[in-house]
Amino acid sequence: MAVYQGGEGGPPPLLRRFQAVVGGVGLIHGPSRGYLYQWHTKRHAMVEEVSDLLWPWLSEGKRSQLRRAASEVGRAAPAAADASWSHDELASWAAGFFDGEGSIGVYGDARHPHVSMSLPQASDAGVPDTLARFRLAVGAGEIYGPRSVGSPWSKLPQYRWQLARLEEIERVVALLRPYAGVVKVTQMEACVAHVREARRRRGVIAPIR
Repeated sequence: MAVYQGGEGGPPPLLRRFQAVVGGVGLIHGPSRGYLYQWHTKRHAMVEEVSDLLWPWLSEGKRSQLRRAASEVGRAAPAAADASWSHDELASWAAGFFDGEGSIGVYGDARHPHVSMSLPQASDAGVPDTLARFRLAVGAGEIYGPRSVGSPWSKLPQYRWQLARLEEIERVVALLRPYAGVVKVTQMEACVAHVREARRRRGVIAPIR
């Protein structure tokens, strides 16, 4: 069992948080390729403990992977029921998902920049349920795909959630901010502030007071 995450200058806080949540088990190694870190464990007992903990919150795609892996080594997969999500739990999950897989950036020229958030996922079974769940959690954006890409990481069709309206992005950032890691929060706030300031200078919107 492994979780991968890119980082600069040391293991990313997201992996440290994951390790803490699962009880401090597993090891964090890296970097490989100069930037990629991983949390992992090869001990069957630890894999089962972590699987039991995460199972109610996992997508069906990830559950299928765990069932196959358990079957191959002659062990049983968890059988816990789906979690009953509260609003805070759904927002927390969305923040963690975007923290690990999402991106936000400023595009366009210096006078007319715009901000865009996106979150990619690969699937050979239609729109990934994780993207549908994320869109439900944040209440905004569109899901695009499938499309084929020449990626060395995945040959599966690619889907993408995307949002480009500043006002909606500000609302989504406010929703995710309490639960996201400091690196992602800094990125989100810097991008929104940059675009808002550019619009203020052009007289499009007033400054926030």
